[in-house]
Amino acid sequence: MVQVLVILAFFAARMQDVLGTTTHTATPSWWGPSLPFLTLLIMWLAFHAFTRHAGAAIDRSGTLAPLGRAHALMATVRISVLLVLFACVLWPAMDWAGRVRSTMGDVVLLDEVVIASPVLLMLVLTWWSIEPLERRMHEATIFRSLASGATLHQPESRPQWVWTQVRHQVLLVLVPICLVLAWSEAIDLLPRWFAIDPASWWMELLHLAGIALVLFLTPLLLRFIWSTQQLGDGALRDQILATCRTYRVRVVGPLVWRTRGSLINAAILGVFFPFRYLLLTDALLERLPRDQLEVVLAHEVAHVRRRHMIWTAVAVFATVTGTALLVALAYQLLRLPTVLEPAVSLAAAIASVAVGFTVFGFISRRFEWDADAFAAAHLARVTSDGSATVITDAAVASTVATLQSVADLNGMPTGRFSFRHGSIADRQKRVMQLLGLSIDRLPIARQVAWIKLVALALLVLSLLPLIAGLWLERNTP
Repeated sequence: MVQVLVILAFFAARMQDVLGTTTHTATPSWWGPSLPFLTLLIMWLAFHAFTRHAGAAIDRSGTLAPLGRAHALMATVRISVLLVLFACVLWPAMDWAGRVRSTMGDVVLLDEVVIASPVLLMLVLTWWSIEPLERRMHEATIFRSLASGATLHQPESRPQWVWTQVRHQVLLVLVPICLVLAWSEAIDLLPRWFAIDPASWWMELLHLAGIALVLFLTPLLLRFIWSTQQLGDGALRDQILATCRTYRVRVVGPLVWRTRGSLINAAILGVFFPFRYLLLTDALLERLPRDQLEVVLAHEVAHVRRRHMIWTAVAVFATVTGTALLVALAYQLLRLPTVLEPAVSLAAAIASVAVGFTVFGFISRRFEWDADAFAAAHLARVTSDGSATVITDAAVASTVATLQSVADLNGMPTGRFSFRHGSIADRQKRVMQLLGLSIDRLPIARQVAWIKLVALALLVLSLLPLIAGLWLERNTP
């Protein structure tokens, strides 16, 4: 959810450019520019008061139930600030983006950061407020770690904990967004400095080359932003690399992702080798048994092997573009007055974002189910020396136990719904339904195949008008 909020905040910052409209008014009012920050302050103070009350409730009851309510409220206030930001950008009386640029100028990247700053600040402030509740949960896990003999890490201070959240959640998307925006704005300045046609084909090529370069280099940058180091030689490293070789997934690493024991997670960053890195957190390596570590690894390998990231991007791009085209087509067919064209453009932008957001969540959750099924199938093969043709009871039990361990060690209720991943309980249920099914004929694999086919068809249909327009432009005398 954090990554989506950051993306939408910067989309709001560039919305006027996307729509090709300017709404700056000549009679500014003092409350227009201050409304995003007034909303931010009021909502954050209310949330901060709630977290203090929740902390007292945890101390009285000895249960962590108020933490779940705090997380729900935190998501609500963050989304509310984003909605206020959109309203302040789109409402002519506010014109938040226009006022920022008229005050400080259209500075490369800086104006976008200032426009999106209410959402970014709310993320940081709500983490600051909820940290005492997270610390109580961490202290509870420390006692369990003492009983089990697990490795203990020095607890983080409040500023350190907040910075950890920013590094691992915000910078994941903020770094590539800022790099792409900075590159695009720098390229747009070239015609001012040199006698260059801004519509020339190689200007577009420079834009695309910069975006491709960012996609390649972002995993490398995150490797250092997230503090990683090579996993030393040994049986564990050999096991991890053997699994990657089995499915012909080439990675740099494995790298130990140092989180001071605060995060149980694994990730493969990057689409193409040699800019593709396998990261395993320190706590994951310390606390999970080898068979459960194998499940986590197979799950991450599945995302690469099945090209989930690429197909998610294709599906979202196709639906966003297709939605905008449908709105434009409806405008033409209904023959609406030209005075409504700005409103139609706005409606197209909002509908495209809403549909793209919905499709992103829908596909992401199914790709998670597909990766879980892939892990269960992998474990069935491993535990039977490759002879298994169906999902075995041992594979199901180990996959379900791994999901439970990840939830428990991260202090996450199994019933909590995640927009991208669904709930752990639902994923466990779906894994248990795989028992006895053929490894080569899993229902989720067929569903994912249909998703990819529909995404590809939508992509082709959404690009046809663009291709036709370019063809007509070239062949019209």
